[in-house]
Amino acid sequence: MQLGSVLPRLRMLFARRPWIYWGMVLIAAALVALIIVGNVRAVQRQRASWGNTVAVWVATGDIAAGQPVVVTARQYPAAMVPERRAVSNPSGQLAMRPIGRGEVVIADDVSRSGISGLVLTDHVAMTLTYADKFLRVGDPVVVLAESLSADGVVVATGDRAIMVSVHRDVAASIASANTRSAVSVALRSTLPRG
Repeated sequence: MQLGSVLPRLRMLFARRPWIYWGMVLIAAALVALIIVGNVRAVQRQRASWGNTVAVWVATGDIAAGQPVVVTARQYPAAMVPERRAVSNPSGQLAMRPIGRGEVVIADDVSRSGISGLVLTDHVAMTLTYADKFLRVGDPVVVLAESLSADGVVVATGDRAIMVSVHRDVAASIASANTRSAVSVALRSTLPRG
C-alpha cells in the first residue's frame, strides 16, 4: 500500500466520522500537556533541591579596582552564595579589586571609607612622584627605592603622582628616597610562578 492511496482513505474516514479526528487531536493535546506538566514539575523539584534563595548584590558591569560599584539585587540559591556576601547595598562604594559583570559582590570587594579603605592592614598609603600614565588603581607594583624593594598596590593616581599602599616598615625609607627622586615603580605580576 502506497502513501498516495492511504491519504485519500484517511480523509474520507475523517470526513465520515469527525469524532475520530477530534479524538486524535484531544489525545495529542493531552500528551503535550502531560509532557509540559512533567517538565515544570522537574524544574520545580530541581529548584527545591537547591534550598532557599537569598538576596545578593550583583555587579551590573565590569568594575575596575578603585571605581564606584554599581550593582543590582538578585535572588540566588543559598547554596551558591558566598558566606561574606555584601548584605547592604554597596552601590557607590569603591571596588577593592576588579569585579566582573554578573559577579556576586562580597563584603571584602568594597571599601566603605574611600581611598583609605583600599589600604591594606599594616600598610600606609604614600604619594610618590611618578609621571607614567600606565598604572591604574588596583595594579600590584614593586616600589624600588635605592637598595630596597617593597610590594605595594596603587590606590590612587594623579597627573604627576601616584598613591601606593606599602608595608609600614618600609614607608620611611621609601619616603626618604622619594625626596631625592630615587624611587621607581614597577608593575608586579599576579600570575602564579611556574
